[in-house]
Amino acid sequence: MRFWVFCLALTASLAAEPRELIYAQPEGQELRLDLDLPEEGDGPFPLVMMIHGGSWSSGSRTNFFSPELVEQGFAVASIDYRLAPDSKFPAFIQDVKSAIRFLRAHSGEYRLDPARFGLWGSSAGGHLAVLAALAGPSAGWDVGDNLNVSSEVQAVVDWFGPTTFQGLENASESARETVHRAFGGDSLIWRQASPLFLVHRGAPPFLIMHGRQDRLVPFSQSQSLFDSLRQAEVSAQLVPVSHAGHDFKPVEGNPEPSPPKLRQQVFDFFRRTLKS
Repeated sequence: MRFWVFCLALTASLAAEPRELIYAQPEGQELRLDLDLPEEGDGPFPLVMMIHGGSWSSGSRTNFFSPELVEQGFAVASIDYRLAPDSKFPAFIQDVKSAIRFLRAHSGEYRLDPARFGLWGSSAGGHLAVLAALAGPSAGWDVGDNLNVSSEVQAVVDWFGPTTFQGLENASESARETVHRAFGGDSLIWRQASPLFLVHRGAPPFLIMHGRQDRLVPFSQSQSLFDSLRQAEVSAQLVPVSHAGHDFKPVEGNPEPSPPKLRQQVFDFFRRTLKS
């Protein structure tokens, strides 16, 4: 990924150090998040939880964060989750839901507003953000601690995340290997892990952004999610990024998409959904 996708502002080094917290310990493995709060105001603050990409097998919470959101009055939590091949699905989504419940259960202590939680994920993290927002308790992925609180969220930003693994048998060998490493070879599990099949009326608002020339995760995946959300009467916006591939990388011979403009659309969306 390009640096500007990972580190969403050069001012990060000037901001106060975020608080490192252990949010879960599945099978004795400590999972951590970094929680950053605005310096001004007493809260409670709306929260945006950020989920990094990396094909469900790489990356960390330090790769995807937004001090700009903190400057605009949001609490921001960047999370780690278990990775393939040591872990396989549903470990990843169980961890995301554990982090949401942990933060909601401790919202008073950390000055968070439990009624205003949002998710922002990129690539594999976008997949997990969408899946977490659409999957209710019946999915069986709420396990571990803090089960007395909800893992629901009130807004979702999806940057070029996969939405279905249907048709994987026709994908490239590298794509099949990536999915097999993280999800195994059972097509039933692929369907269970496909957010497209969990769309329902009453889901939270979505902002979906995707490069039109993305060859790793086809733009059609985001289009299908958007169409399904709108059919279910869910508030959703799809932003096609012209002349851009995966990670919004420019296609050959075209200028790079403007990072500030893309991020500004995210900030505006969270202001509308979590601060109104």
